[in-house]
Amino acid sequence: MVLLVDRPETAHVLRADGSLEARGVAVVCVDGSPRQLVAALARGFRDGRRASVLYLHDAITVLFPFSVEPIATLVRLQRAADPLVYVDLGLPPLGATARRFGDATLPHDTLIMELGAIPPATLVRYCLDAAERLPHG
Repeated sequence: MVLLVDRPETAHVLRADGSLEARGVAVVCVDGSPRQLVAALARGFRDGRRASVLYLHDAITVLFPFSVEPIATLVRLQRAADPLVYVDLGLPPLGATARRFGDATLPHDTLIMELGAIPPATLVRYCLDAAERLPHG
């Protein structure tokens, strides 16, 4: 499974405790980092491997995630009979209430516009929960 994020800072937060990686989730950023992991994933996709994709981003981010590596390679090689499993976990353009993240320390009526406003452990749990609901491709 691939978790694509819009900011290097978010990628660092999500990789910090190793929980996602331990569950087979590769965290990569739209800036192409970490380069070795992005390259390895793209090679794997060219060799026939497949993965589900999660995309996590701030409310202000406007980007077509299928145009950046390694997702671009996965999409280019995707077979029609085997559709891509993709979930946009990101914040909508007008933000989302804190309730979405299930963290009692965040006031439920707070509008979240940036992922940095969410405690790291909560953000990791949010991504792990989403990953657990998806097939691993």
